[in-house]
Amino acid sequence: MKRQSDYTFFEVCSVRPDRMSIYTTSDKPRMRSEAQRNAELNLLNNDKSKDFSKKSRKRVSNAIAWLLELSKNEKFYSIKHRRWYNLRVNFITLTLSSKQIHSDNEIKTKILDQFLTEIRTKFNVEHYVWCAEPQKNGNIHFHLTTNKYIAWWDIRKIWNRCQNKLGYIDRFFDKHGHTDPNSIDVHSVVKIKNLAAYLFKYFTKDSNVREIQGRRWGLSQSLSKARSCVIELYGTASTEFSQIFHRFKKHIKEYDYARVFYIPFDWIRKLNVPYFINKFDNYKQTYMNPPPFLTA
Repeated sequence: MKRQSDYTFFEVCSVRPDRMSIYTTSDKPRMRSEAQRNAELNLLNNDKSKDFSKKSRKRVSNAIAWLLELSKNEKFYSIKHRRWYNLRVNFITLTLSSKQIHSDNEIKTKILDQFLTEIRTKFNVEHYVWCAEPQKNGNIHFHLTTNKYIAWWDIRKIWNRCQNKLGYIDRFFDKHGHTDPNSIDVHSVVKIKNLAAYLFKYFTKDSNVREIQGRRWGLSQSLSKARSCVIELYGTASTEFSQIFHRFKKHIKEYDYARVFYIPFDWIRKLNVPYFINKFDNYKQTYMNPPPFLTA
C-alpha cells in the first residue's frame, strides 16, 4: 500500500467561462464520500425539497456560464421598437392555457419534452437550460433560455400544439372560443449588463406557492457534459499563470482548498497567454460542434 509521501502532488487550474480555480491535487485515486454519493442521488432525484440545493445551484451556474460562452450573437428585428438588436440568448416563459389537471411530471414528460424536441429539430437549438415554477394560481410554468433566437409566434404555435396533447387548448376553446391563447412570453435580455447573474437569480429563486413535483430544472445534454478545462501548472502553463495572477490578483478569493479568480475568460484573452487560450478553446470546441446524440 502506498504511503501519503509516495503520491505526487501538483497544482492545477480549473477554467470555466466565468472563473478560474487553483488547487492542489495528486495522483492518489479519489474515493467519493458517503455525503458526496448522497448529494449525487439528491441531484438526480431533485424532488425532496422545493429549494435548490447547493449542488444544484452550482450546476445551474455552470450551465448558464457555458450557455453564454457557447451562444453566438444573432441579429433580430423588433417590430415593436422598429430597430435591430444583437441577441445572445432567448429567454422564454411557457404557461398552461387552462387549469392544470395533470401532475407536474406528466406535463413535463408529455408537453415540455415534446416542445424541447421540436425546437431542437426545427431551429437547431443545441444548448438550453429550463426550470419549473408554480404560478400564483398553482399551475406549473416553465422558464427556458436557449442559444438560438426563435420568433415568438413560432414558439407559441409549437407550445400550444404541445399543450393540446393533454387537452389544454381544447379546454381554453370551450371557455374563450378560439385556439390561439397568449401562452408564452419572450423576455428581452439585451439590456441586462450582468446577464449570467440575472439568469442565475431567475432560475434558482424559490417559491412559497407550492412544491414542484419531480425535477425543478434541466438542461441540454451538451451543457450537462461541459465541466471545466483543467490545466496542470508546470512549464509554459506555470509561466503564463504567473502573468494572469499578477494582472488579476485583486479578483482572487481565498477558500480552504482553492483560490478562485472571479473573472470572465474574455479578460484573459487580452493577455499574451496563448497556451491558456488554446487549451480553453480546444476544450470549448468539443461543445461548440457536438455530435447529434449530445443534443437529443
